[in-house]
Order: sequence, then structure tokens, then C-alpha cells
Amino acid sequence: MKARPSGCARRSSRAQRQIQRFADTLEQKDSRELVNDVRTFARDNPTTFLAACAAAGFAAARLFKAGAPDASMEFSAANQGPPPRVDEPMFRASAPDVAQPAGGEFV
Repeated sequence: MKARPSGCARRSSRAQRQIQRFADTLEQKDSRELVNDVRTFARDNPTTFLAACAAAGFAAARLFKAGAPDASMEFSAANQGPPPRVDEPMFRASAPDVAQPAGGEFV
């Protein structure tokens, strides 16, 4: 007797056939036909199309984020060094004779 494939094997085989069919379609059609097919699909299934676009956008963002260098560890030429310590003032007056408003009033 011949053993029947398990449910997982059947689903895997089915997915493989669908991916192969999709790859063959991409190979046989030119770009105009593909764009027309996408437009038709988007028109017929707007919710599915938007969900697929959102999923593709999230996937692309994750890929770009994973591939980007860690910006917190780099210092640019404009930065000129590490951030100030907590006990240092962030801004200093450029000249010691800078006029200060009297009595805490702002002019």
C-alpha cells in the first residue's frame, strides 16, 4: 500500500506549486501586462490590495531598519563630539559681557 502524505506535506506541496505558477506568470508577462493585472486586482479587491501594500511596507521598513547602521554610535562632523554631561550647561554665552535683563524681566 502507498502511504498518503501528511497534511503539512500536502500544504507545502500546494504552496510550492502556487509559487511556481506565480514565478512562471512573472516570467512570461511584460511589465505593462503586470501593471494592468495589479490595477485589475486592486480595483476588484481594494481591501486585500491595501492590506498587502501595508504588509509590504512594514516588511520593507523592517528590512531597511535592520540593514541601517546604528546612528546613536556615530558622531557626525556637525556634532564634533559626545553629548554634554548632565552637570554641564548645554549652551554657553559666547562673550562674557553679554547684557542680562535686570530683575529677571525679559525685554
